[in-house]
Formats: sequence, C-alpha cells, structure tokens
Amino acid sequence: MAKKTAAKKAPAKKAAPAKRAVKKAAPKKKAAPKKKAAPKKKAAPKKKAAPKKAATKKKAVAKKPAAKAKAAKRASVKKAAPKKTVRKKVAPKKATKKAATKKVAAKKTATKKAAVKKAPVKKPAVEVWGIKQCQSTRKAEKLLDKNKVKYAFRDLKQEKPPKTLLRDALKGVDNYKQVFNTSGAAYQKGNWKTKVDKLNKEQAVSALANDPMLIKRPIVKGKKDVTIGYDEPAIKKAVK
Repeated sequence: MAKKTAAKKAPAKKAAPAKRAVKKAAPKKKAAPKKKAAPKKKAAPKKKAAPKKAATKKKAVAKKPAAKAKAAKRASVKKAAPKKTVRKKVAPKKATKKAATKKVAAKKTATKKAAVKKAPVKKPAVEVWGIKQCQSTRKAEKLLDKNKVKYAFRDLKQEKPPKTLLRDALKGVDNYKQVFNTSGAAYQKGNWKTKVDKLNKEQAVSALANDPMLIKRPIVKGKKDVTIGYDEPAIKKAVK
C-alpha cells in the first residue's frame, strides 16, 4: 500500500512533449514564374504544289541558258579545233606563193614569146612559084640550093600569084605565048592555042592570075628581077 501511495504522491511527471525531431521545412521559395514561352511563329502557309512546279520550271529555265552557254562553249571549242588545221595549212601558202611566182614567170616568158612571134619575120627576098611535082620547079630549087640562096616556096595549087608579080614577069615579053604552059591540060582544054595570040599584056595577066595552071613554071622572084619559066642565066642574075 505504501508503495501505491508513494506512487500516488509522486505522480510521474508528464514527459515533456518530445520536440519534433523533424524541423519544420523551410518555407519553400516560390518558384520563379516560368517565363512564358515565346509565341511560336506561325508556320508560313505552305505553298501550293503548282507554284512549286512553276518555280522549279523557272529554275530549270534559268539552268537551261547555262546549259546552252556550256553547249555553245563546247561547240565553239569544237569549231576552234579546225582552226588548228587551218593554221597547219598555212605552210602550203609558200607553195601557192611559189606557184604564183611560177605563173608570173610563165606569163613573162609567154609575153616574150608572143613579142618574138609578133616581131615581123624577115621573109626571104627570093620566092619560087611552082608545083612540087614539076621538074622545072625542082631544077630552079636545086640551082638556088647550089648557090646557097635562101628562098621561099609558093605552091601554085594552093595560092594564086598577085597580078603585080605577073606584070613584072611579063616585062620585056613580046610573045605572050612564051609565058603559057602550052603542054598543060588547062591550056589544051581551054583552047588557048587560038586565043593566046590575040591577047594583050593585061589580058594575059588576068588569064594567068585566074588559072595558075596556065603559067609556065617556075616564076622566080629575085632581088632585082622576076623570071618566068626555067632560064638558068636569068635566074642567077635575078637572085644576085
């Protein structure tokens, strides 16, 4: 009992309220107000597909001139290449110059030759008119060759003698029958036997000029005189 009273007398002190071990959390700092996010830029309205194509087309068009320019450059380069071949062909120009000089030289020589040709060739003073097959004509030619006389042969079959030559040949002739080829076919066919005696000088000249086959051959035209028919002394005298 005593114990119970003791117990009652000394009532146990109430335990001091245990301090809360946990300290009061410091008041949380107010979070800084969040910065407002910058307003998102509005996305540019998407262009329609068609305009994009147009833009691409424009770009392609813009690129095309560049491609054309490149193609033009390539073409110009390709075209420029043949210029080298032209430059290589410059060497033949020397040949052309040589050819030109040769042509000029040829022209000069041609003109000189032409001048020589144009220069009057001195004809021999002596002429023998006759026919190649005629023996009398051959005799006259041999005589002139023997005496080293230069002469020109004139064929009576190809050309008629001028009347002036015949007039000179008939100088001093009284009987014109002497200057006719009485043994020829033309004399006999023309019945000149009956005509010749009635001819005057001018008639005889015209008859012989019209038909050279009537002429007694050869006619030798010399430096001083003209002879008709083969007469050696007269021919020698005429050609001196």
